[in-house]
Amino acid sequence: YNTGKEVQCCFKHVFDEESTQASVFDRVGLPLVTDLVQGKNGLLFTYGVTGSGKTHTMQGVTKDGGIMTRAIDVIFNSVAELQTRKFQLKPDKLNGFEILSDCDAALERQQELVTNIKT
Repeated sequence: YNTGKEVQCCFKHVFDEESTQASVFDRVGLPLVTDLVQGKNGLLFTYGVTGSGKTHTMQGVTKDGGIMTRAIDVIFNSVAELQTRKFQLKPDKLNGFEILSDCDAALERQQELVTNIKT
């Protein structure tokens, strides 16, 4: 398909064979993930000939994860403080419910067991 318009493309960065998974992620993946956590969209597109290292760059190896492994790690560590504590809902006798923390719910169950054993 030829539109007759000249298109210029350029590289923003070229990695050499000494580049580490960490340095590639810091340069390419981390800015995308940082934007993602802040609510922005992002896309990382890998392109190249067979055997050029696309899969290795994205997946890495067990002891040295690639972009995907590192991105997931950053995402989960970034949202950890935004997660709520676990709560349990206990029905009351008025068609409502009581909200209990896991600790309070466990104590209440323990008290019920002790009461049931005594009776």
